[in-house]
Amino acid sequence: KGNHDFGSNNLSQYILNELMANGSYARHVETLRNVYRVKRDAMLQAIETEFRDWPEVRWTHPAGGLYVWLTFPENVNAGPSGELIERALQEGVLYVPGEFGHAGDPGTIPNNEVRLSFGVCEPKDIQEGIRRLRKAARGLEKNQMTSDTLLTA
Repeated sequence: KGNHDFGSNNLSQYILNELMANGSYARHVETLRNVYRVKRDAMLQAIETEFRDWPEVRWTHPAGGLYVWLTFPENVNAGPSGELIERALQEGVLYVPGEFGHAGDPGTIPNNEVRLSFGVCEPKDIQEGIRRLRKAARGLEKNQMTSDTLLTA
């Protein structure tokens, strides 16, 4: 470990060793898993409720981590200069544009994805945030219908 970060201080290493040896660390990790599972499930339920009327919107069901990845139809610009982020900010909600989570040629990176964190907020606040995000996205699904109609006409 010392080769990577010049080593941790001895006191921290001693404390962590004791916590791992007596099972406290494992119990704490299990507590955190339960806390974050409740928050994740609150976000997934809120997304299902708020976006069920827009079947083209898709999302992940994470087995770990603190984020849900939400994908809008290709015509919805959810990037840093897109209409959705401006609307979301007006509603008091913030997300990370999904394009920041991609590597590669900027011309091939999708701009219709968002990363939503459930790590900090309480479940009721998560539900409110998703409600506000859906409110911000209202009307953008009409652009999808218009585009589909024009393509089939």
